Parts: sequence; structure tokens; C-alpha cells
Amino acid sequence: MKKISIIIPAYNEQESLPMLYERLTKLMNSMENYQFEILFVNDGSKDKTIEIIKKEILNSFRCDVEKFIL
Repeated sequence: MKKISIIIPAYNEQESLPMLYERLTKLMNSMENYQFEILFVNDGSKDKTIEIIKKEILNSFRCDVEKFIL
């Protein structure tokens, strides 16, 4: 199975994360023969970006989350 790595910079992105989640979910569901690695890179967000990524997004994706860089 081929693997696709996606690197996502996330600095104060709480407003855009729901749209990102929706789009990535559609993409991954349409590519069932691929494995996904998603790396979120956060550089000190002041909003709820970290909480949203940890609690809502990482638990929902069909992917291997190998690194979470805070």
C-alpha cells in the first residue's frame, strides 16, 4: 500500500480546522488504497488549535499519526 504524507502548519487555525477536517476526510475516503500520515506542526497557537487537533481530528482520521509536533 502506498503512503501519502501530509504536513499541515497550524498556527491559530481553530476557525479553519473544521473545513480542513471535512476536506481531508473526503480525500482519504476517496483513496482507500492509500495509507496516510498527517503531521500537524503548531508553533505556539494562542487559540484552541491544539485542543481541536488532539480531541476531534486525530481521533477521527483513518491514518497513522506518527508525530505530533507542538
